[in-house]
Amino acid sequence: MASPSKIPDISVLREMNLSSIDVLSKSLQRLRELRPGAAISPMLQDSLEADISMLELELRISMIAQTRLQAANIKVKQLSAAEVQTLDSLASRIDETIERDAVVNASLGTVEDLIATATELRNLVKSSTEV
Repeated sequence: MASPSKIPDISVLREMNLSSIDVLSKSLQRLRELRPGAAISPMLQDSLEADISMLELELRISMIAQTRLQAANIKVKQLSAAEVQTLDSLASRIDETIERDAVVNASLGTVEDLIATATELRNLVKSSTEV
């Protein structure tokens, strides 16, 4: 039975990821330098473009991971009673705004339904009357 591996410290993961970002960036830069004057077949050109796209994606993923690794190291201090009260007040304001928006959207939906019904009624009257 294999022994469980130890999970590296966040700082070690950040350093490893930064190293990966550096390697990806340099590789991407080198491929981009090849692109403009590359006297290669269309097939190889397509392959070059695919490699560039893949490296760009890998670089973005690594940068997102780096942001998450940095955020994982953030320590949040204990909130004071005043800060908790402010936070509760802000949450209430957000809830009220969401409720008002729901009421407005529901009202708009009712108006749209009324207009649609009036249009159908007008069409019915128009089609059943002779001029």
